[in-house]
Amino acid sequence: MSRWRRRHADAWAEHRHHGHRGPRTLRGTLMAGAVAAVVVTGAIVGTVAFSAPGSGRGGVEDMARAATFIARQPALTDVATRQALLDDAATAFDARLVLHAADGAILAAAGDGVCRHPVLVDVGADGGVGVVDRGGQQLEVCRPQGHGPPLRGLIAVGLVLAALAVVSSALARRIGRPLANLADTAWRIGQGDLTARPMLGRRPPWEIVVVGDALTEMAGRIERELQGQKALLAGASHELRTPLGHVRLQLELARARLLGDAPGVDRTASVGAVLDDIDSEISDIDALLEKLLASARLDFRTLDRRPLMVRAIASRALERAGLSASLLVVDDDASDAVVDADATLLGRAIGNLLENGASHGGGVTGVRVSRVAHDGGGDRVVIAVVDAGPGVAVADRERIFEPFVHRSDRSRADSAGSLGLGLHLVRRIAEAHGGHVRVVDHGGSHFEIELPTVT
Repeated sequence: MSRWRRRHADAWAEHRHHGHRGPRTLRGTLMAGAVAAVVVTGAIVGTVAFSAPGSGRGGVEDMARAATFIARQPALTDVATRQALLDDAATAFDARLVLHAADGAILAAAGDGVCRHPVLVDVGADGGVGVVDRGGQQLEVCRPQGHGPPLRGLIAVGLVLAALAVVSSALARRIGRPLANLADTAWRIGQGDLTARPMLGRRPPWEIVVVGDALTEMAGRIERELQGQKALLAGASHELRTPLGHVRLQLELARARLLGDAPGVDRTASVGAVLDDIDSEISDIDALLEKLLASARLDFRTLDRRPLMVRAIASRALERAGLSASLLVVDDDASDAVVDADATLLGRAIGNLLENGASHGGGVTGVRVSRVAHDGGGDRVVIAVVDAGPGVAVADRERIFEPFVHRSDRSRADSAGSLGLGLHLVRRIAEAHGGHVRVVDHGGSHFEIELPTVT
């Protein structure tokens, strides 16, 4: 028994121990509903089938007309001929006939069965109902019935109920078992076992398959995100430790020089250089924290989207990177291009490409904004960042956008101090805005962010 089943079985037992009824299972509910439906249907059919056909208004009138017709026959008053008359009438009308004397004694009878709803007619010389009777005789007429429902009917109903119990049990088991497995999987995921996956068996119902696929996708996504968060935390911890260690060392050097522990050294110049180094390390920490915050915003989907001029965002990114505004080239048809985007995240994406070109591509040689037609209809704007590097190997053009990955053609020294998160953030930001990023052959490293425009 799985942990989920044991847990709920214990809860059920405790619930019943205190005098409460246990929770209803899907299997029991389906079986109870199916059996109840058949019982009610059987009761209705049995009532109709085994009730007296002559109990209705039409049946009573039919019996009354038949009794009146028979009572008018002269042969009914003749002892020698009345039995033959009753036998023929019982066969003709499919009825039970009993001739009673004035004192209630049976003078003659024909037909089988029991009269549950008889029709009594006075037998007179002129026949008919309501005339002066002849000796007080009465004719009792009814549809013949047995003493109860036939045995075959009862056996048939029993067999139907048994077959229904078997079928409903199998149906309930087929539906209930995958649902129980889904509940077990959900409970295990909730307890932290992200490797749990539903096992639905052969050909489960389509709706259950959809729920199982959604649960599998959810567990996989949570597992991937947690693994990414753990890797990000480990990488960020390592990257933060290095600049913080440098800052601590530079502070010790500055303290020693300010206190005169290093004779013959220009204190002003030395302390200034140390402060410059500290400022550089703090800038690195700030850039790393900004990337981590951008990643967190994407994880929690907290985007502040509004119409933005692409030209203004690209110009601001160049300014923040300390690059010349002359590097920006905007095509005439893209000068007024507007996208629905988060200004901070889109600026972060362009900034990451500028940082990548400056650090690993020999310097940024240009930023171009252009407009292209999209196959699915509408226009898109392309923000291209070109650097002076040797380009990106074909084998690395998809891999470099994965987190914590460095290019295979980059030396270890070039990768030092890099978390490998910048290009991954560029792709996530582009996809969060309905676009994508790619590397193309255009001399050097040529990165393009393509986004849908606002009409």
